[in-house]
Amino acid sequence: MTIQPILWYRPLKNGLHQIKIRVTEHGKVKYYPTGISIPKSQWNDKSREIRKSNPESDQLNSIIQSKVYTTSMSINNRRSEKVTSKVGSKLKSKPLESLKTIGDLFIYHIDTQNSEGKVGNRKKYSTVLNHLNQCRLDLVGVDEFDTTHRIEFNDYLTNIARVQKHGAHTYNKVLKRVLSNAIETGLRTNAHPYSGYRTPVPKSKTPRFLSDEKLNMMKEHLINHRMSLNLESVTISAYLFSVYSYGMRFGDVVRLRWTDIKDNYIEYVMSKTD
Repeated sequence: MTIQPILWYRPLKNGLHQIKIRVTEHGKVKYYPTGISIPKSQWNDKSREIRKSNPESDQLNSIIQSKVYTTSMSINNRRSEKVTSKVGSKLKSKPLESLKTIGDLFIYHIDTQNSEGKVGNRKKYSTVLNHLNQCRLDLVGVDEFDTTHRIEFNDYLTNIARVQKHGAHTYNKVLKRVLSNAIETGLRTNAHPYSGYRTPVPKSKTPRFLSDEKLNMMKEHLINHRMSLNLESVTISAYLFSVYSYGMRFGDVVRLRWTDIKDNYIEYVMSKTD
């Protein structure tokens, strides 16, 4: 999917050309208005922004970038709602005891975490399900998943998906947790292939950290681009917020609301530990 501003080819009655946001996905194209119109000569088609010859170029380009960002967020939100509704409809027609495949189990757990607001866990489980889909292991029966499938899953992670050792270790822990839960709930009757098998723990990498100088550079970047609401600025803002709130987890940052700030203090319940 690509999202970019374009200058509309057809002029208005006053001779100005509209700037629109073009979204291309799966061969289909949609256009969204920005409400901005300029002379054709003031548009730079290469950089896709308004030239400096327009006295309001900085302000207008910031508005355009904001429109690009909000359009992207709107599309992603609609996607999430569709996925959630699909998962919900599957679960409504499939009670717990009728979950037959590994894919069914993961969809059930993802929906549960979604309803509980566990953003970090949901993301992790969704990633593992995606890998299982890619190597066709999501269709394996809950009781049929054995050592051969475990080896096949790890072979895919290492040689095809090129997942780093720490990532592969985490994904195996998630799969083991799902299979253990299947035994606890009676969905699986025999021991799973992780019983008695310890997934190799990779050696810890040398810790990486940012110096005060680099943190200050990030803050300066935000100050200089304070009128630009784009993905880069939002990401840096969220990261710095996490740093200065004593390492708040990603899942907790995205769930914060204005009502959680009371008398200049942040009051929230950690999603991981409650």
